[in-house]
Amino acid sequence: MTVQTENTNKGSLSCSRLPRVRARVDLSRSSIYDLIAKGKFPRPIKLGVRSVGWLDSEIEKWIRGRVEASRGGGMQGAMTILALVDLLDARRAGRGRFMARCPAHDDGSASLSIREGHGGRILIHCFAGCTLAAVLEAGGLRMADLFTGQSPSPEQRRKAQLRRAEKEAEIVPAQAQDRTDEGLSCM
Repeated sequence: MTVQTENTNKGSLSCSRLPRVRARVDLSRSSIYDLIAKGKFPRPIKLGVRSVGWLDSEIEKWIRGRVEASRGGGMQGAMTILALVDLLDARRAGRGRFMARCPAHDDGSASLSIREGHGGRILIHCFAGCTLAAVLEAGGLRMADLFTGQSPSPEQRRKAQLRRAEKEAEIVPAQAQDRTDEGLSCM
């Protein structure tokens, strides 16, 4: 079922329900909702009390992105917000917004905000006060990566994984030390 509405500012909008979306993208219901949870598929809009639908324009954009990614087309090597979110192991914090642990400092909780600006630019802000240069350097990224749409290289991915593993290894001994300082023993 397709629902069409007239929007005076942007022309006509059309919305599709889940069966039509599933047919267009050839994914199961659970796969679609799993991708939505990971921030890798358009979120549905509420149509009624127990009814949701997807904007056809967003589904079309997602399909085009998959085609370009699989063929290395027009945005060859393009860093997308989803590629950066994956690289920094970020979590969705709202529509088009993500939060990650900042690679520039020892982060106990997510303090790095990531979102997409106009023209596909990626906007980054560390609420702990790290400079953009420090975040990019620690993340193995360049300023150009935020604007050109370039995907993280295998080297950047490897460095990010090593940094995460090092931080996790540092956290465990530090927690054990905290417990022994408090008179507790870790076994």
